[in-house]
Amino acid sequence: MRLRVVAGRPEKLAWVFPAGAALLASLPLLAHGLARTHDGPFHLFRLQALQEALRWGCLYPRWLPDLAFGYGQPVFSFYGPVLYYLGVGLAAAGLGALAALKVTLGATSALGALGVYALARRHECGAWGAALAGVGYALFPYRLANLHVRGAFAEHLGLALAPWLLLCASSLLGQRGVAVAGAMWALAILSHSLTAFMMLPLWVLFAALLHGRKAWRRVCASLGLGLGLSGFHWLPMVWEARHVGLGHTFSTDAWARYLYSLRQSLSWGVPYSYSAEHKAPAALALVLIALLVAGGWRGFEGRPRPLLAFAVVGAFASWFMTLRASSLLWRYLPFLGYLQFPWRWLGPFALCWSLALGATASFVLQGRSRAGRLAATVAALLVLGAYSLLRLPAPQVVPLVGASWKEAMWAYDTEIGQAGTTWTAEYMPVWVKVDRSILGRDPIEADAPPRGALPAGSRVTVLRAGPWAMELRVDLPAEVRLSFHSFHYPGFRVWVDGRPAQAEPTTALGLLSTVVPAGQHMVRVGWADTAPATAGRALASCAGAVAGAALFSRRSKAAGGLAGLGAGLALWCLAGSCGQVRAVEPVWASFEGELALVGWRAPRLAHAGAQLKVELWWVALQTPEEDYKVFVHLVSADGQLVSQSDGDPVGGFTPTRRMVAGQVSWEERWLPLPAHPQGGPYRLEVGLYRWPSIVNLAVTEGPGSGGDRVTLAPVEIR
Repeated sequence: MRLRVVAGRPEKLAWVFPAGAALLASLPLLAHGLARTHDGPFHLFRLQALQEALRWGCLYPRWLPDLAFGYGQPVFSFYGPVLYYLGVGLAAAGLGALAALKVTLGATSALGALGVYALARRHECGAWGAALAGVGYALFPYRLANLHVRGAFAEHLGLALAPWLLLCASSLLGQRGVAVAGAMWALAILSHSLTAFMMLPLWVLFAALLHGRKAWRRVCASLGLGLGLSGFHWLPMVWEARHVGLGHTFSTDAWARYLYSLRQSLSWGVPYSYSAEHKAPAALALVLIALLVAGGWRGFEGRPRPLLAFAVVGAFASWFMTLRASSLLWRYLPFLGYLQFPWRWLGPFALCWSLALGATASFVLQGRSRAGRLAATVAALLVLGAYSLLRLPAPQVVPLVGASWKEAMWAYDTEIGQAGTTWTAEYMPVWVKVDRSILGRDPIEADAPPRGALPAGSRVTVLRAGPWAMELRVDLPAEVRLSFHSFHYPGFRVWVDGRPAQAEPTTALGLLSTVVPAGQHMVRVGWADTAPATAGRALASCAGAVAGAALFSRRSKAAGGLAGLGAGLALWCLAGSCGQVRAVEPVWASFEGELALVGWRAPRLAHAGAQLKVELWWVALQTPEEDYKVFVHLVSADGQLVSQSDGDPVGGFTPTRRMVAGQVSWEERWLPLPAHPQGGPYRLEVGLYRWPSIVNLAVTEGPGSGGDRVTLAPVEIR
């Protein structure tokens, strides 16, 4: 009976067309490996960095310590994290990081297409008009460019949420509707703040067209609630932008070079021709004009009129923002310059164009037979697919080379001359003066670290460590400046014997450092919330309490109060800082007074055929003048070398000549284990050698003294 009903009413299956269009738009994602888009690899590395943070129990890492060759960057203090949490959730279900990212992007395409379908259907565009709107949005060239050319995956997600924002504006009634709209605004801000910024005037316009003056209080309340719920993200972002390149990279007129004349703003080719300069598709604009003329000839009537008015005004306004005629707005409107590229407005233009397509098509198709409407939708799907996909660049695979995702990330950064999963260094702390294109290579004379040495008799050992914190025991005959293999940032704190000490940048690398007085001390370096981050958490907690109470107070005041309290506490805890540490095996082994091994960590039991992770902590006893390579050997019971890892410290991307006296550095080495281990335990040996002479440094103090390597604990392989 059910099948008969559906067969008799094909409108029930109209949603299949936008879903199918989203699938068609996502087909290039099925290519093997990671496609070389402008920003695509960056998003994969950020997702993997978030995975690493969650393994350490950090639910919201504002600082990602493995980025920028292990010096770290505060990416999630400024960039929306929702895309990566979605990917991590899928990865936790059993997918690899790359597959999880691809599935997330495909689902995001479907989310946007179905959102436009639902919005158009709600405003009585009819099943087939709504289906055409969803198809148009899924296959609009700019959205495909974000996915397959630019690799702007977070913006792709932000645009997928845009129609759902408008759908919330349609239901902006009562406190529950305000709460839902506020939550959707928070989600949009946390997904891609620039897209949310562009959608703000369009959303207000849409709400005004639907509800008139009576909606202003609800509009302001929902916007305020959304800002409150996302306060833990945007409040420190606004305050701390001056500490990174974001506050200095984009000049007030950086956008001017990307504004176009009327003719330049349109792409006239058929099919659409993708390039670095994104333009509005002239053919699709002409199609919309033709439909508007045809729809006007038939007579616009009924409820689609507000939607159509919004779509036409929104499309024109968005397109206008890409023209030179809008330069005064770009110059004087606050925060507009942070968009950097005026063609970002093609995202809202795509949304409005699709809604206008659905609304006008619903009028043009009025009175047609079901078969005619179905045929028109199928034809639109095929024509739009051909127009947008035929000249889409063929994907090229990015080779991800390295024993771990971190080494693959650093190798990719080295290849493209960047650092920290970004092109414009917007998250690089301002204290870093070294050119990012050579950050992972040998220093040049201009950025070589100052000469120096620790006083004779100095001892530093690492007791416990994690990605955001480290505990050390020091014994110093004189005052010493200790520095760490991390960029300085206001979120870092230092305690000496439990008392706060001054954390400050040092050298051209802007390394996190502190001055430790003479004597025996316990030093802790760790990440903590800044004052704006704490204020943002408090704001989000209060907003969460209000939203929770609004959503559940219909049942009873007690239920609303408990829900509000729970939501507030949850937001406070989830947005907290990270500081987990794990025990390290302390050791002091000096190699000819140049560098000393001060801690290590490795499992005592490993699986055959797997990889063994060995973590090492070094301190520079003086500023090295030579390149010293680290070696880690796995040796069998009979003395045979089974596996090894050699190279510069920190995965091979920190030449020792970049170290300064007193610098503590952490690295991890991966050793492939034999598939068929021999009997008896294996031992780990660690040492240093000069390059290119390949002469081992002697161990002059500590375990292994008199030899040229330090033997760590035995490892059993099963």
